[in-house]
Amino acid sequence: MKNPTPKRLFNLMHYTWALLTVWTIIVSGLLAKEVIDINTATRAMALNTARAHLNKEKAFRFWAYARGGVYVPVTKHLRPNPYLKIPEKDITTPSGRRLTLMNPEYMLRDLNTTFSSLYGVAGHLTSLKPLRPANKPDPWETRALKSFERGSKEDVAIIKDKKNGKETLRLMQPLFVRPICLRCHGHQGYKVGDVRGGIGISLPMNAFIKDANRQITVHAISLLLLWLIGDFGIISGSNRLKKRTAELARSNLDLQQEIEVRTRAETALQQESSFTAAILNTAAALIVVLDPQGRIIRCNKTCEKLTGYSIEEIKNKKFSDVLLPAAEGRQINKYFANIHQQPFPPKLDFHILTKNDQHLAIDCSNTIFTADNGEIEYIISIGIDISDERQLQEQLLHAEKLSAVGKLSASIAHEINNPLFGIRNVLEILLDKGQLDNSNQEFARLAVAECDRIKDLIKNLQDFNRPTSGIMTTVDLTTTINNMLMLTKKEMKNKGITVKTDYEPDMPAIQAVSDQIKQVLLNLLNNAMESCGPGSRIIISTRKISNQAIIKIADTGNGIPAENLSHIFEPFFTTKAAVKGTGLGLSVSYGIIKRHQGDIKVESKPGQGTVFTITLPITRKPQ
Repeated sequence: MKNPTPKRLFNLMHYTWALLTVWTIIVSGLLAKEVIDINTATRAMALNTARAHLNKEKAFRFWAYARGGVYVPVTKHLRPNPYLKIPEKDITTPSGRRLTLMNPEYMLRDLNTTFSSLYGVAGHLTSLKPLRPANKPDPWETRALKSFERGSKEDVAIIKDKKNGKETLRLMQPLFVRPICLRCHGHQGYKVGDVRGGIGISLPMNAFIKDANRQITVHAISLLLLWLIGDFGIISGSNRLKKRTAELARSNLDLQQEIEVRTRAETALQQESSFTAAILNTAAALIVVLDPQGRIIRCNKTCEKLTGYSIEEIKNKKFSDVLLPAAEGRQINKYFANIHQQPFPPKLDFHILTKNDQHLAIDCSNTIFTADNGEIEYIISIGIDISDERQLQEQLLHAEKLSAVGKLSASIAHEINNPLFGIRNVLEILLDKGQLDNSNQEFARLAVAECDRIKDLIKNLQDFNRPTSGIMTTVDLTTTINNMLMLTKKEMKNKGITVKTDYEPDMPAIQAVSDQIKQVLLNLLNNAMESCGPGSRIIISTRKISNQAIIKIADTGNGIPAENLSHIFEPFFTTKAAVKGTGLGLSVSYGIIKRHQGDIKVESKPGQGTVFTITLPITRKPQ
């Protein structure tokens, strides 16, 4: 065996250089962070300083506002404000001294012009509609003033002079029109609360940048010293490790030879175990290893995924107790109880009960492994989830029924549409030329609309159980229910059925496909009429609960037997004679309500009547 010491020393040098590189990156990162933090703090300090100066400017201005301006002597350098158009702007004292009124803006401009050099900050009042042309805003001020009109409370920018390269912090805040402002600016069309302009500060950044650079230099020198100390420590430690590594390599050489012999044996065993585990865990089938008592010894990842249980949760527990429904579990227990007397079934079909109470159909093959003495050691069960296959079979049967409906609707559509078209034409002629009173005109218009709806219903029958392409509109539920009651009014009267309505006051409109909601209501009203006899009642009520519109259609008819309640929304389920029903009405209604993100439920007791409850969202969630 070759001595690995030179290679280890070579690797150690790599690690040393890597550590030096990492240390350099860390120190560089710290320096970058310090630079960023210092620059951030410098800008914050400059901004706070600018705000302090701006607040001082505003304080001067508020002081002048509070006193209505100040009269000052007119001099060669201080002339009357030609843009101030107010009474008594210029007065003469009894002694003959001439005075002029300085409004707050004039005072602030004069203060900045005369004394700004004392504290190195220049203030400026400006407006998009300045009285004084010299107060016209520059491009940056124009952008800031427009942002104030959109609701901004402050604008800040650091601008670099292209000529001398010096930076200046510019800060501006809006000036709002106060009642006293209208004295001077009312003729410009301002109202109290409007943005009249802005007050700004220009703060040179030279002193702040100089201080920031000084701090950066101090930190850079400190981090450089830290980096040099760290490099020295890393290199010294590396040299000590080199010596120690060489000693350890020589002493471990013999030990490594012995370890290699053992490692080869362990590797072979581990490879065999890993190969077996890989087969179990990559298999798409469910695999469970059971002992002769039916307890779970091991399972693969597919089993964990299908059942929702980890191996830690089910290990050493009986397969029938954890994963099977009670009835099927008892049957499996019988097989294990007689495992030594009767052959264990090589094929089994059963349902697995998952952690979330879902039933999965499993087709399982079983293999028994025995020891040299013939005793059964364990049973391996390999199962395939056939739930989807069975569901597909059921869907195929359903599709065959739907295909029959499609063929039937296609054959009768032409026969219905022709007379329907004639009826609709007659109704339109009656509306145009017939002398009908208002009530009959309403019935005729409603009949025309229902002719159109019948045509759409025929198409919907052909498209049964496919997504609707109807257009969502605003639907008034109260009006829609009343329209459907008008269509059934005569039949209810003939059958001796009374109708009572209880509508929610101010029920909001919903977003829905109007024809489909009418179809659902008409289906439920027809079912209620068929269930009722003379003297029965149909009660229709609406309620608004949170974001839900609730419609209840209750009758005092025969009711629905308990064994039929769970099937009434299934396609083709009907208790009527073949000539009276196809079993599609409630199924279609259920699909319509579900596509509207709603729900439909039924409560019924034989001999006491039935209540259908429709829940529809007032505001639909986007899909």
